[in-house]
Amino acid sequence: MRARRPELAVTPGGALLVAAALFFLDDETLISLVAAAFFHEAGHLFALAVLGVGVARVRLTLTGAEIVLAEEAVSYADEIVCALAGPAFGAAAAFLFSAFGFYTAAGVSAALTVFNLLPVWPLDGGRALLALGRLALGQERGEKVCFFASLAAAVSLAAAGLLLRWGALPIIFGLWLACRTCKNLADDVK
Repeated sequence: MRARRPELAVTPGGALLVAAALFFLDDETLISLVAAAFFHEAGHLFALAVLGVGVARVRLTLTGAEIVLAEEAVSYADEIVCALAGPAFGAAAAFLFSAFGFYTAAGVSAALTVFNLLPVWPLDGGRALLALGRLALGQERGEKVCFFASLAAAVSLAAAGLLLRWGALPIIFGLWLACRTCKNLADDVK
């Protein structure tokens, strides 16, 4: 039986992300970002394929690509593997780009990897933390730990951006991730 192809979709936020990238990035950085994102998402898709988990949809959102699984539930251990596979492929890509002299691509891939490993849901580090928390502490306590860790990491990113004068991007991302974390909590309470 032939596997069904996943649906591809672009949200309004995804369109905004593409427009901003086309407007603000030079050609080398844009190509590097696309290559880094490709390897990152390929890591997730590879892990899902190895584990036999189907993909229903791949959506481009304001935060990048979002993979929606065909199955409702995978084990917590599988979720951890799938969440960390993207950053693992991204780190390997950064190493390979650097080895072949593509330093901009290596830097972009490394930055994307580090950002995605932040323990903030819905980033990969937060997804892995949530699955690990649920596995070790049970569903309810694991979710509470993930919520507070996500909120602390997001606020810390914004504060570091402000206090260390890293520029507007870490502040914006930190505040946006903090709002997203609080929205997820509000959705869970309903």
